[in-house]
Amino acid sequence: MISTIKQTLTLSTRIVLGLYILCGALCTSVSAGNIDIYIAYSGKNKETMNTLKKAFHSNLTVKSYNVDLLALADYSGKQKAIAKLERASLIVIISDAAMEALKGASLDTDFLALHSLKKTVTSRKVDLRIVKKGTNLDHRLKTHAVSSENDLKDLSILHSFDVLVVDERSVKIYKVVVLAATKLLGK
Repeated sequence: MISTIKQTLTLSTRIVLGLYILCGALCTSVSAGNIDIYIAYSGKNKETMNTLKKAFHSNLTVKSYNVDLLALADYSGKQKAIAKLERASLIVIISDAAMEALKGASLDTDFLALHSLKKTVTSRKVDLRIVKKGTNLDHRLKTHAVSSENDLKDLSILHSFDVLVVDERSVKIYKVVVLAATKLLGK
């Protein structure tokens, strides 16, 4: 009798735990579809990430991911992180360090790289680099100079160039990222 009660309680506990895990997975996937932007950054660029995150409009859902967490991750851990990032409609990666941490990723979403020209991460969609004026550029890259927000008024610019070169004396680089992102998102 006691054995039967113990077996019933164990089975009931497993069923409840299974339902709890299933509910958590379903709730996560439903809410994950509403992420507009994921910002991937290295810990040393946290201040830049915070400035950028605050600059986005409140009607956008913006999440961040510290790629330093991948330092000890194996291939599957890295793939899980990339899958997490790809839940967003747009990914912004800040710095060479973050690009190196995600090395080899080929994304299925629009992608902006801030302060990095590395090609360690690419996208099958929009793949745009945003750097400060004065950055050493490869002459083969198609560049567009940005000295005001008006220089990005046409969405086709974001599809036509490899690099936006920002004159920070005229416009802050994070404002260019926000403007490019909102245009790509259609918001």
